[in-house]
Amino acid sequence: KIIYQTERCKKIVQNLLDFARTPSGDMTPLVVNEVILTSLNLVKDQSMFLGIDVSTKLAPDLPLVMGDLSRLEEVFLNLFINAADAMDGKGLLHISSRLSSSGMVKISISDTGKGIDKAYLPHIFEPFFTTKEPGQGTGLGLSITYGIIQKHGGLIDVQSEPGKSTTFTITLPP
Repeated sequence: KIIYQTERCKKIVQNLLDFARTPSGDMTPLVVNEVILTSLNLVKDQSMFLGIDVSTKLAPDLPLVMGDLSRLEEVFLNLFINAADAMDGKGLLHISSRLSSSGMVKISISDTGKGIDKAYLPHIFEPFFTTKEPGQGTGLGLSITYGIIQKHGGLIDVQSEPGKSTTFTITLPP
């Protein structure tokens, strides 16, 4: 895990440097459920997840998606960690995947955290926007996530009910 994380960190730093440019990573056919599970395995044993129940409902036999493995892992890790932060160490993280009626691959990541204030929702994907305390976040995570999903030809959407839950939905072309 340490070697894998070190290599992943190296790629993340490189990706931050390349943020404004086209991704330099290889776009290869990927099984999105495997990317989700690998990403989840990297964080689920961390202390911030100890009081959080994780459930998955991943549709079998989804079509492959063209993607940069390390960048998609970065997306999922960011969303998982943000969810854990929002739940303050207790709650439910639910991850699902499915094929939409239009043939797109949809991934939903839901938490039972504090939700996002409606006034903040239009700004959450803006660079440097954060609701976290100073020193707790840079405001780059969701902005980078948004850019990665766009560069993969996909969409990311959020629905949130303050005080109850947040769901991020990623749509990727097969």
